[in-house]
Amino acid sequence: METNNTRIDLKIDVTYRKMREEDIEALTPIIKAAFDDDTRIHTELEEDGPFGYDNGALLKSELAHANTDSYVIFVNDCIAGGYSVIDKEKICSLDLLFLDPAYCSQGIGSQVWKHIEESYPHCDTWHVETPDYSTRNHHFYEKCGFRKDHVCTYDDSSKSFCFIKEMRLQQR
Repeated sequence: METNNTRIDLKIDVTYRKMREEDIEALTPIIKAAFDDDTRIHTELEEDGPFGYDNGALLKSELAHANTDSYVIFVNDCIAGGYSVIDKEKICSLDLLFLDPAYCSQGIGSQVWKHIEESYPHCDTWHVETPDYSTRNHHFYEKCGFRKDHVCTYDDSSKSFCFIKEMRLQQR
């Protein structure tokens, strides 16, 4: 039997829209799935994430923050995730970035990060924080040009890595 080794390239169209309060209902199961997937990969827990990730409170608080821009990510016109950026002129923080696990490992996250950088050309320095156990996130941020800067330890003894990216040191 002869096999056909033809590669099929499916077009992935990624678009963005400002997040609105009415998006929270559709985004909550996606953010929950994203955090829980990461937790299952890297720990023995079935679910875990920041306060309010599983009931919409986290997304609602992102929308309420001053200087924070929150967007919905669409892949081929389907809601696939979201992100929030805290914009403080020259210093910006990626406060939240999540994708439905079904869209992971397809280059979409890198495409989203490129879009974010291009949307904030005035930011000289970027910050992002992610759990210490989340090696998949560490790899992603390092691939995007971030470097580990320091470790944050919290009252509940959890730890996270804080990453930094200095744009003036890199080719734009």
